[in-house]
Amino acid sequence: MAPTETNGSVSIPGVGRLSFAGMAREAGYSRAYEFDNLEDRDRGLEQILHDEGPVLVDLKVEPGERYPEDFRRLYSVKLRDAFRQALSKR
Repeated sequence: MAPTETNGSVSIPGVGRLSFAGMAREAGYSRAYEFDNLEDRDRGLEQILHDEGPVLVDLKVEPGERYPEDFRRLYSVKLRDAFRQALSKR
């Protein structure tokens, strides 16, 4: 399955010609993986968690059901301030 979009249903330019793992390797990542099924990912997970980084893992997943997007909440100054304040308490 070739990736067609990112999170948020944003189309990926160069679908079918692009490899995020290939780009990572060319950029000098120690390891780069691509998984399009859970069984392969599960078999590789132990190795991935022990690899010395940087490591890139490209997970190809099926989109879930659509959900209503409320960008007013995302851009709310009140919520951003509350989030910033919560982070400062850590």
